[in-house]
Amino acid sequence: MLRERRRRVRVGLGALALLAGAAGCGGDGSAGGEKLGLAYLGPLTGDLANIGQGGRDAVQLAIDQANASGDLPVRLALKVFDTQGDPAQAQRLTVDVLTDSSIVGVIGPLTSGEVKAAAPTLDDGEMPFVTLASNPDLARQGWKALHRLIANDEIQGREVAAYIAATLRARTVSVIHDNSEYGKALADLTSAALRERGVDVTIDVIDPKALDYSAAVNGVKARRPDVVFYGGYYPEAGRLVKQLRDAGVAARFVSGDASKDPGIAQGGGKAAEGVLATCACADPGLQQNPAAQSFVSAYQERFGRPPQLYSAEVYDGATILIDTLRRGARTRQTVLENVKSGQVTGVTKAFSFQPDGEVGAGSVYVYEFRGGAFSSLGTTADLAR
Repeated sequence: MLRERRRRVRVGLGALALLAGAAGCGGDGSAGGEKLGLAYLGPLTGDLANIGQGGRDAVQLAIDQANASGDLPVRLALKVFDTQGDPAQAQRLTVDVLTDSSIVGVIGPLTSGEVKAAAPTLDDGEMPFVTLASNPDLARQGWKALHRLIANDEIQGREVAAYIAATLRARTVSVIHDNSEYGKALADLTSAALRERGVDVTIDVIDPKALDYSAAVNGVKARRPDVVFYGGYYPEAGRLVKQLRDAGVAARFVSGDASKDPGIAQGGGKAAEGVLATCACADPGLQQNPAAQSFVSAYQERFGRPPQLYSAEVYDGATILIDTLRRGARTRQTVLENVKSGQVTGVTKAFSFQPDGEVGAGSVYVYEFRGGAFSSLGTTADLAR
C-alpha cells in the first residue's frame, strides 16, 4: 500500500511538472511578456530566522538587479516560503512550490534536515534547487535537482580537525552535537578526522529543544579537554558555551558554520566572546574583487545592515538560476539542464557543478566572535603554516 501511494505521488508530481513546463513555454520570451518566479525556501521565523532572512534579502537583491539590468528577457518575481527551520514544514511547502506553474527554480531549503525531507518531492517535480545544506549524504541519493553552493562537511570536518590539532595543538577534544542531520554529520566527520591525527575524542549529545545541557557540561568539566567542538546551530551554541563557562570550563570553544551568526550572543552573552567558528564561506566584506565589494555595498544600502551568514552564497545561488534564463531557459526542465551545464563566476567563487550536484572543494575559514561580530582569522590552511 505504501509503495503504491508513493507511485501515485510520483505520477501526480510528474503531471504537475508537465503542466508547469507547458505554462513556461507560452509567450515569445520577450521582456514585455513572460513572467516567471524563483522561490525561496528558508526559515523566516523561529530560531534560525537570522540566516533565513539574510538569505531572502540576498535573493530579492539579485532579482531586483536582474529585472533592472535591461538584459533579462523575462520579468522575475520572488515567491517566499517560510520553512521555520522545520523539515516537515519544508516538505509540505514543496507541494505549494510545485503547483505554482510560474516557478522555475528554488533557492533553498537551507538546512540539511529540510533538504532531506523536501528534496525527494522537488526532484520528482524536476524542480532545480540550490542549497547551503552540507551533509555529504545528500549528494548520494541520486537527486538530479540538487546543487550545493558550499563545500560539504567531509571537507569542513577534515579542515576543522587539522586546525584544532595543528594550530590549536589540542590533544583532547570533547565533541558535542545536537543530533540533527547537519550537526551530527559534522561532529562525526570531525571526530573521525581528529582521531586519525591521534587526538583523544569523546562525544556527547544535547537536545536542541531543551534549555539545560548539564549532562554534557558535567561530562566535559570532568574530562577537562583542550578544546570543545560543537556541531549544531547558533542558538544552542550560545547557550552551551555559557553553561560551560558558568561551570568553569575554560577550553577553547570551536563550532561549525551554522554557529557563525551574531545571534550566538543572545544565548551566550559575554561567554560568546572568543568563540571560534569555521565556515566554508569567505566574508564578502573582506574580499578585494569588485563583485564582492559591489554586493556588500548594494546589500547594505538596500537593507540597512551588512550581509548575514551565507547571504553572499545565496545571492550567488539566485544568480546561477537567473543566468539560465539569460541563456534561454524558460521551463523547470531547461533551467535544470542549464544549471548542470553552465559555469558562473559569482561573488564567492566560480561555480561548476559535478553530476551529483556537488560544487567541489573550497577553502574553510576560521572566524572569531568579538564585540558582537565575527571577524576572519584566515583560512585553515593559512593558519596551519
